Amino acid sequence: MHFILSGIILILGENFLI
Repeated sequence: MHFILSGIILILGENFLI
């Protein structure tokens, strides 16, 4: 569960930065 949530957060963060 934590891995999935962390992955989503990282992906969302990268999208916002880009």
